[in-house]
Amino acid sequence: MDFCLRVNLTLHYVRVKYSLRSDTYPYMAFTIQNKIAQLRQERQLLQEDVAKAVEVSRQTMSALEKGSYIPSLLLAMRLARYFEVSIDELFSLEKIV
Repeated sequence: MDFCLRVNLTLHYVRVKYSLRSDTYPYMAFTIQNKIAQLRQERQLLQEDVAKAVEVSRQTMSALEKGSYIPSLLLAMRLARYFEVSIDELFSLEKIV
C-alpha cells in the first residue's frame, strides 16, 4: 500500500488529508468531522469559553469548528473531557467520495 499525506497550508492553519492507495483498492480519502460547534451551542457556550477551558485561542476554536484545523491528540482529549463525551463521539472519520 502506498500512503500519501497531503498538506495544504492556509494562513496559520494546516489542513491535513490522509489518503490510502493500493493497486487492489480504489482510491480512498478521509476527512475528520467533529461535533464541537453542536455541543457548544447545545450548552449555550461561546467559543471563547471553550477555548479558555482547553487552553487554546478563540481563533483555534473557530478553525476546529470549521474543520480547517485538525487537533492534536492532547487537544482532542481535552475537548472530549470538557464536553464529557468520548473522543469517538466528538470526532469521526468520514470517507470523501
